[in-house]
Amino acid sequence: MNESRNNQKYLQSGQALVEFALVIGILLFLLMGMLVVGYWMSAVQAVTVAAREGARQASLTLDNGLTEEAVKTALKGFDPGGSKTSVEIIPGDSWSSARVRGNFITVSVRYTLPFSFGFFEGHFAGSSPFTQVSSASSSRIECVPLVGQLTCPAGKY
Repeated sequence: MNESRNNQKYLQSGQALVEFALVIGILLFLLMGMLVVGYWMSAVQAVTVAAREGARQASLTLDNGLTEEAVKTALKGFDPGGSKTSVEIIPGDSWSSARVRGNFITVSVRYTLPFSFGFFEGHFAGSSPFTQVSSASSSRIECVPLVGQLTCPAGKY
């Protein structure tokens, strides 16, 4: 009688081990998924803020170099070297006739995530929307620079 109880306990502990082995994979998959989605959402927010900062800088200075620097500074937490970030400014030429006070300037930012979502890669044509995050922001040009300069005099906005 005693021996059958010990065998039953041994079988139950083996059953618990098998159940744990089956469930742990699902739990780890869910945990990793939550971490990846959290990182992706954080990157979306950071890229949106960076585009907004770039548009603000572009509307006040008209200098593409300062605009790109503002964007890369805003994304420094995600891309310290700036190698995974691309910036597009429209109109692109700092001396463009379209860059006058009252017109709009648009800054587009694209950031490539440092990892890929393997499962989703085959389900999208071209680049997966989960591997690149992009945002654009427009701002009204407020800068009236002096002739031959890209930056406005202090207080002349």
